[in-house]
Amino acid sequence: MAVLLDINKEVKVEERDLEKGIPLQLTPEQKSEVVMTKYISTNNLVADFQPEGEWVRQVTADVGGGNRRERLLATTEGEPRGLQIDDGIYVTLVGTMDDMVGILPGRPPMSDVEVDAYSDQTGESVPMYQCWNFRVREACVTNGPEARANLARSEDQKRASNQADMYEAFKEMYQAGSEQQAELFGQMMSFLKKDNSDDSTPSMEQVINAAKGAGKEK
Repeated sequence: MAVLLDINKEVKVEERDLEKGIPLQLTPEQKSEVVMTKYISTNNLVADFQPEGEWVRQVTADVGGGNRRERLLATTEGEPRGLQIDDGIYVTLVGTMDDMVGILPGRPPMSDVEVDAYSDQTGESVPMYQCWNFRVREACVTNGPEARANLARSEDQKRASNQADMYEAFKEMYQAGSEQQAELFGQMMSFLKKDNSDDSTPSMEQVINAAKGAGKEK
C-alpha cells in the first residue's frame, strides 16, 4: 500500500522555516508501510558494499513508477499522484534487513524453505541475498521549487550579463581596429600625395613599408 503525504498537514513547530523543512504528519500505519525493497548479495565479490544497522536514504520523488506501483503519493487538492520533485518534499527512508532470500533469474525471491526444496530437487545452490525493507521515517516540505526557480532566474541573469559584456568587448575591439585601419590608410594616402610631385610612381613595396612603419610608430 502506498504512503500518502498531505502537504497541508504540517506538524506544528515554533518557527516555520521552509529552507530547513517542516515535518508532515505521519501515522504509525504510514511509518510501518514498506515502500521499497532492495536485495544485497551475501557474496562480497558480487556486492559493492554491505550495509550495517540501518540503511538511510532520502528521496524527493516516488520510488515506484514504470512497471511498479506508486509507493509515495502527494496531494494538496484533488486526486493523489506520485510524489514529484516539484512538490518540494524530501522523504527520509530507513531500511532494515528483515530476511535472507534466494534469487534466481526469472523467479521471485525464494524463502529458506523454497531454497532448500530447490537445492534438494536440482542439486544446485541458490545465490543468497539480504532483503532490506525501507519505511518512511520522516517527510518534510520545503521551498525547493521556489529556490530552484530563483536559481534558474539568477543563472539566466548571469548569462545575459556575460553576453552583454562580451558584446561590448567585441564592439570596442571593432572600433579600435577600425580607427587604426583608418589612420594607416590616411598615412598611406599622405605618402602617395607627397610623392605625387615626383614623376616616378611609388612601388608596391614602398607602400607596404610605409604602412608597416606607421604601425610601428603607434
